[in-house]
Amino acid sequence: MSRDERASGTKSDSGTDEPRRNSVLEYLVAGAGLLLVGAAVGFMLWAAFTGGDAPPVVHLRVLDVTTTGGGYRVRIEARNTGDEAAAELGVEGTAEVRGVLETSSTTFDFLPPDSVREGGLFFSGDPRSSLTLRVLGYREP
Repeated sequence: MSRDERASGTKSDSGTDEPRRNSVLEYLVAGAGLLLVGAAVGFMLWAAFTGGDAPPVVHLRVLDVTTTGGGYRVRIEARNTGDEAAAELGVEGTAEVRGVLETSSTTFDFLPPDSVREGGLFFSGDPRSSLTLRVLGYREP
């Protein structure tokens, strides 16, 4: 085989002058790769142009109440269904405990869109009968 033939790649593996043909499997794999890349680019474009700009929408929920050594722990869930994140999200729980209104608060460092975070509030007595939760505020990240 001459140097020109090696450079041009005109000889096939069998040593004949026929050009090498791509197999059907190679075409199928190339087509699948093209579809995957096209789908990824399409999704990114769709997300970029249809993404909303709604502020954080935070929903609070009590997961459970358990006794601790000095009182009660209320495990809570904060869910952000908005399009933007919330940083330093303040949450407050109030409950009437033995005739006194008791308040407990916590801060979630960061709550991205479409995400859930869990935290806890502590009370000196059982807060189940009168517990209310509310969002105090947040900072834009």
